[in-house]
Amino acid sequence: MFLKSLPAAAASAVMLGSTLISPLCANAVQTVDFQEDHLSAEEAHEEYLCRDFHNLLGNQHYMDKYNTAVSEHFQIFWGNDDQTDLINPNFIQINLDQLELYRDLFMEEYGMKESSESVFTPDGKKYKTNIYLTRTGLPDFEEGWAFMSAEPYTGFAYLFCDPGAMLQENGMDS
Repeated sequence: MFLKSLPAAAASAVMLGSTLISPLCANAVQTVDFQEDHLSAEEAHEEYLCRDFHNLLGNQHYMDKYNTAVSEHFQIFWGNDDQTDLINPNFIQINLDQLELYRDLFMEEYGMKESSESVFTPDGKKYKTNIYLTRTGLPDFEEGWAFMSAEPYTGFAYLFCDPGAMLQENGMDS
């Protein structure tokens, strides 16, 4: 199911505008280490910046409280209460890899516009697309299978997804 849901969500993020504005991702509670094909938080902010979540009140509050992992174009957030027992560094890594593959497909093969800026106030900088994992203790993303939306005050696209809807460690989707 996730392999069927992720391309649509990734395409939506590519079309609408990514997510991100914090100068560094390194202030997260936990940052997962990645294989060579992914950038560290410090390296990644030079090209595509990390950006915190802005809730409906316009408050930023995720990067200093919750877990995050980054690839070149994406940042995954998850809470400290994994109710799925699926979250581990390998799970996060294979899903970041898959998101990058889908992004390449939609941008290179289908010619879709990149979603790395706000649709309201583009500033010329590139930002990573945020993905929030439900059922992990994130207060604004408690439940939900796989959806895409945009922050109403900032105009940045983001995805939120149940870990069960994502690519599993055995390579199977749900």
